[in-house]
Amino acid sequence: MKRLTLFLILVFLVSCTPSLKNTISINPISAPTKEEKTEADYYKSESNPKVRVGIISDARNFKIVAKMDGKSYEEAQDSTKIIQMGIEKYFAESGYNVTLFNAPTITGELENWIVTIEPKTFYNKVEAKADIILSLLNAKGRVIYRSKYSGVYGESGMFFSESDIEKTLTYAMHYALIEASKDARLRELISKNQVND
Repeated sequence: MKRLTLFLILVFLVSCTPSLKNTISINPISAPTKEEKTEADYYKSESNPKVRVGIISDARNFKIVAKMDGKSYEEAQDSTKIIQMGIEKYFAESGYNVTLFNAPTITGELENWIVTIEPKTFYNKVEAKADIILSLLNAKGRVIYRSKYSGVYGESGMFFSESDIEKTLTYAMHYALIEASKDARLRELISKNQVND
């Protein structure tokens, strides 16, 4: 009976540790489900300046998006495309007119995007961090503004699925993109550098 009890306890402890495949999927960027969108009308009273979202490059040395127990996990697909779509979405939701032509251009560099999992007995700590650098180019293609935006999101608890861990990545980038889309200096320069059609 002792062996069976010991075996069941061991199985329970092992089941508390998140299990991951060799690669992590990068999902479209979204807000944590428990967070309500309270800033939708942030710039409602102002005109909608046009902006174009250009290429997002990957400035990371390694395409590692997760670390757990000394093991690293790479991304399953190209995260820069998902970030580009995220920038378009977040800037549109913040009162910008996102267009393909005749507008100041935002380009970006992904500097860091990783989730770290610390499994412990009856407890797991999951923390994601995202760092992105955005540059604003005027009509002549000259950089007139450059800034770094960061987001952090963490949770702790007993059980985490792979899907839960993947979501923490998107939540960290959500906070970085919220910071970028609400940057008053960036908005001012975009407004001042509108291209006449």
